[in-house]
Amino acid sequence: MAQLTTYLQLNDRLSQIWINKYTLVLLLAMVKLFFFSRSIQNAMLSSQNYIISNCETIDSIYSKVTDNTPHYLGIMGNYLLDKTMEETIKATLKTLSLLVYASEELLTFVIDLYLGTYACLAVSAIDGTVDVATNTTEKLIGVVNSTVVTLANDLDDGLDDISKFINKIIEAASKVENFFTGDDDEDNSSDGSDDIKKVNLTISAIRDLKIPSSINDKLEELSAKTPDFAEVKNKTKSLVSIPFEQVRKEIKSVNATEIMANKSMLYVPPIVNDNGLPNGICSSNKPEIENFYKVLLHSLKITTIVLIVLMIVAAVVVLVPIAWNEYRLWSRLTNMKQQYLSKCFNNSLNSDIYMSTTLEEDEEDDDDISSNRMKLKENPFLDDDKQTDKNLEDYDVIASYQHCFNNWNSKISFMVTKLLNVGTKNQIRSKTDQIKTEWIVAYITSERALCVLGIGLLALLVCIFQFIMIAILRKELNVSSGSMINNEKSSSLTNSSSVDTMKNDMNIWTTQTNDYINYTETTINKEMFGWIVTTTESINSTVVTMIDDIDSTLADIFNGTLLYSPMKTVVGCVIENKLYTVEKAMTWIHEKAELSLPRINGTELYRELQNTQYQNGTSNSTALTTSSKMVTIVDELKDDMQTGLLAILDAYHKMAIQELIVALSILAVWLIQIPVAFLIWHLKRINFT
Repeated sequence: MAQLTTYLQLNDRLSQIWINKYTLVLLLAMVKLFFFSRSIQNAMLSSQNYIISNCETIDSIYSKVTDNTPHYLGIMGNYLLDKTMEETIKATLKTLSLLVYASEELLTFVIDLYLGTYACLAVSAIDGTVDVATNTTEKLIGVVNSTVVTLANDLDDGLDDISKFINKIIEAASKVENFFTGDDDEDNSSDGSDDIKKVNLTISAIRDLKIPSSINDKLEELSAKTPDFAEVKNKTKSLVSIPFEQVRKEIKSVNATEIMANKSMLYVPPIVNDNGLPNGICSSNKPEIENFYKVLLHSLKITTIVLIVLMIVAAVVVLVPIAWNEYRLWSRLTNMKQQYLSKCFNNSLNSDIYMSTTLEEDEEDDDDISSNRMKLKENPFLDDDKQTDKNLEDYDVIASYQHCFNNWNSKISFMVTKLLNVGTKNQIRSKTDQIKTEWIVAYITSERALCVLGIGLLALLVCIFQFIMIAILRKELNVSSGSMINNEKSSSLTNSSSVDTMKNDMNIWTTQTNDYINYTETTINKEMFGWIVTTTESINSTVVTMIDDIDSTLADIFNGTLLYSPMKTVVGCVIENKLYTVEKAMTWIHEKAELSLPRINGTELYRELQNTQYQNGTSNSTALTTSSKMVTIVDELKDDMQTGLLAILDAYHKMAIQELIVALSILAVWLIQIPVAFLIWHLKRINFT
């Protein structure tokens, strides 16, 4: 016969194994997977609806990209082709001018090499001869003039002494004559002595004897009239350069732009104006798009079903070890109870037999019986005044186990029983009713039932929080939707449309492209013409060193002599003039040996695009139309944003409702335990009676 207890027995425990924590976790994971699948499905459906509903816009954008791209590529390509050809013509003309100049210099060098050397030597010989004659004459005139003056002075001194001596002789002769004649008559004395009174010997004519300096003037005039080599060379070069200069002028006068063909011959693909034709990339592929999403949704559905079935199977399989653990636990509890009852029964039976058959036993035997009874009375779960044999037999070890290891069940059962007894203080409830109440409370407050109740309440609380968040977001969206993009912002967005963006992108592209051209130009000049620069510098350094060494050698040998200037002139004609020409040529090559690539003018390119649009009739009217379209697009963008946000909130609201249903279902699982408890108790009661 079944026994009515306040705790759950094996069958009662087995009736709740389906709400164990492992099965519950698997079921919650299954629900989470289902919600995740529904979320992906809703997102894919939203994507499909968005694409299908915006097919016209997609077709228009695609048409502008594919149909009008050739137009703008044609404009940019024609501009770059035109500028490339123009720069090529300019570079060709510059190259021709350099070739003409190089030819002129080569011809001048050849003339200088063959004829200039002889002309230089001839002119230098004349200049040198005149210089030597002039210098010799100057020296000779100086020597002669200074020698004649000195000789005249010396002769004057000697003649003066002779004159004095002669005069003294004359005076002595006069005195002798007067002595012998004795004639003191003045009239007679003047007859013979007037002829020779005094002798004065001088060579003043020799003193005035000089070689005139006009001879030097004639030589200097001849030297001045003699042309030097530089003059002859410049005159020859000017005569030779006349045709070359004329050719360079003709090349310089060529206009590179006028040489090019008519720009109208360059074809520019026209702008295609589509009117929403149904043959766009999206409209013509609607069935394929729908089929694509259909395949994805089908795959998602199959995958979800398979995973959910696997989780359900796992949840069912988990019941087997849970039931086995419950069976083993119950077996241990019943075994412990049987051992306890068997021990109590054996001790009681032995005591009764002993008292009925032998009343005259030793005191030692009485003491043993008393000792055994004292051991049986040592039950910690009964009061001392109630520890009788009957109480020992009625003591339930399993109830004590439940009381110790399921403390919450005991407390809740005690509280519920106390609440039920509040209104029936004067009534005495039967023991069966008390057991019924305690058992039902124990059933619905078991560990598994409380786990289900806790999860259900927590899920319900989370759902409430989600509804609060969605309500706040809806309120804020309705308040701020009107001012999300106001007219001022819309106008600002329209005015700063794609014009500034295009300019900025064009400037960035131009800068990056020119940087690339600069790097390429530098690399080409370094790799292709670097050796030319090094060679010309080395040759110029060698030429300068040679000229310095030649001048130093001439100065060491002929400096201070009449031959220094002629020898320097001859060496200059034969060697140094050629070296100076080589140095000049190397310097010219050093300066011209570089490649200059044309740069891209972004402003001019952008202006070319605008001019082409104006020529195609897309000026003011198109700008106004574009502006109005931009305002319309902004308004549509605002509406799409609001609609999209509302759709997202609606989707999450539906998901929150589904989660609320799951939370209520979990609570319903716990509430189902109440009628199940009454049903099981009713069956137990029938079986008991």
